[in-house]
Amino acid sequence: MADNYLEKKMEDLRNRKRTSDTRSPSPYRMKGVLVFPFSHKKVLIDIPDSITRLILIREFVRTGSQVAVIEKDEQIGNQLAHDEGVRVYHSDDTHKVLANLCHEWGWLTQIVCTPDRENDLAKEWRSMIEGFDNTSYSGRRFITLKEKEDAIYPDLLAEIGVACNNIVAPRESLDKFETAERFTNICTFLAVVGNENIRNITFHV
Repeated sequence: MADNYLEKKMEDLRNRKRTSDTRSPSPYRMKGVLVFPFSHKKVLIDIPDSITRLILIREFVRTGSQVAVIEKDEQIGNQLAHDEGVRVYHSDDTHKVLANLCHEWGWLTQIVCTPDRENDLAKEWRSMIEGFDNTSYSGRRFITLKEKEDAIYPDLLAEIGVACNNIVAPRESLDKFETAERFTNICTFLAVVGNENIRNITFHV
């Protein structure tokens, strides 16, 4: 009886191996590849024109996310929209921008901005969430790019469950590839499923 049981188990294993050998390689099983679950994102980016901004845009686009950028210079913005396939706003009127995004996308996942834009964007996003965004999505995040470290986060958003983080990077370093890669890695890491509770933490690049 035991011999029959073991023989059956061995046959099952051989059958599974034959089946698996005919499948396409899964990234989850490939050596040297680390894979994280990354849900669809809808991201608004409002940081200076730089290599860091470009790399961040391209990485989110690569993941299949929808990306919008605030760029007041029409020539730069139009070229960005053409080359990268993102939505570009030439106005920094946060009410109009977020109202339009709400109308076009229905909801927003993440905002990345500078301190001078933080208060306006936080205020308008909270109004958008409370007034129009009825999703129960728990992965909303607000990231502020700062030149100096502080422990100040937008309370308006923290009060309604939005995770807030700061990333410190000197303005003059934003055109360096090392800064761009580190900044982008942090932003995408924070967007990974399961990292929703990483909040009120400042990162350095």
